[in-house]
Amino acid sequence: LKDDNESGTTADSAHGSGASSINKQRSPVDAGADCYIVRVTLEKSLQGDVNYETLYKSVKLENCDRTRDLIKKALAKHNVNASADQFSIVQILPDGKQLQLPEQANAFYAAANRMEKMTFMLKKRELGSTPSVQRSDSRMSSNLSRWSSTGTLAFV
Repeated sequence: LKDDNESGTTADSAHGSGASSINKQRSPVDAGADCYIVRVTLEKSLQGDVNYETLYKSVKLENCDRTRDLIKKALAKHNVNASADQFSIVQILPDGKQLQLPEQANAFYAAANRMEKMTFMLKKRELGSTPSVQRSDSRMSSNLSRWSSTGTLAFV
């Protein structure tokens, strides 16, 4: 996918209007962007014996990509043959904090995308970790137990 402005010319100068050429490269944070090129790294425990600080791979994040799609693309780029279900992905924010992308979310819209470079990290799921869906099930079951014990549904 090539941006019209990648060559360094505007649409006007490309059509011979004589307007001066201004380099208008699309930023990864353009409001009208339908995809971003993001950087993805592996957490240190997945890097094996390789002795480098950080290795990033560029991945195309499209506006239709779910979190699982982004994980699959990142695994393929890093040549990791494993199921996407075994991984989660976090966005590394400028202050060093990590934003975990929800499991069922559209990753394109869930990411904090107002940064010059968006950086993500693939993490191996811990054994026995519960997906967020199961947490909502526990809330539902506690509401159901309140309902069944009182005979009426109480809105909380």
